[in-house]
Amino acid sequence: MDRDKWADRPRFTRGNRTRSHLLVHEPSVFAKRIGALIVTGILLTIVAPVLADENNPAPIEEPVIAPSESPAPSDTSTASESPSPSEAPIPSSSPSLQESNAPQSTDTQTVSATPTPRRPEAISNQGMRIDMPAILPVDPRALSRNLPSINISAPGYLLACLNSSNLIFDIYRKNSPDSIFNGEQLVTGDFSQSLMISGTSAQVEAIINSYSGLRMVSQRGSISGAVATFAFVAVSQPVLDASICSRSVNTRTLYFRPLGLGLELKKNGLVLKK
Repeated sequence: MDRDKWADRPRFTRGNRTRSHLLVHEPSVFAKRIGALIVTGILLTIVAPVLADENNPAPIEEPVIAPSESPAPSDTSTASESPSPSEAPIPSSSPSLQESNAPQSTDTQTVSATPTPRRPEAISNQGMRIDMPAILPVDPRALSRNLPSINISAPGYLLACLNSSNLIFDIYRKNSPDSIFNGEQLVTGDFSQSLMISGTSAQVEAIINSYSGLRMVSQRGSISGAVATFAFVAVSQPVLDASICSRSVNTRTLYFRPLGLGLELKKNGLVLKK
């Protein structure tokens, strides 16, 4: 060992100032470093999540829709036994759940809210054209007479009222009362002294002119001198109401005038030639 080499090196003794300085200040430097590391760790712990939140957008939360639950069988029986007042009446047959649901209740309310149809009545426009004879010549010995074809031109629906004190009106099939045409009752009083026909003007005209025309039969012998009244009323819809006949402003009177025919028998002499 070279003692001369290490002889010039400083030696740390208890009384050496340099060594005592290191012993005193070395722990405080170490503590400062440890504190700096702790502070740095705390800052990283706080700042790192904030930076991560800013860089990563928040996930969009989608609303979760709860599935609709199907009604239990017990609920169906309860609804069938005690329906609410707004629901439609339950028929006698076994209804399904769909038949007793709200749509039926809605239909029932709609039907109940429908306004009541207006009663048929005479309309304001009574303008019409009626072509029929006022005088009808007849054989003084005749008991009946058919009315020639007539022409009627009127707006919408029409009510024709025929009356006579000693004549019977017979339309369509003769010697048989008729009232139903194409499934509708358009006539009342056929084969009587008071006849009413209702429908469109074309229907009324066709019924009167059908089967060789309206036939009128006398109840008191000869038809000559008899009188018949025809009243026509334009109405809002087909109706067979005698009270509406009085509203007519289009009335025609038909008179049966006898022809100038004598009933006596004349005899003339006959000369025979040889």
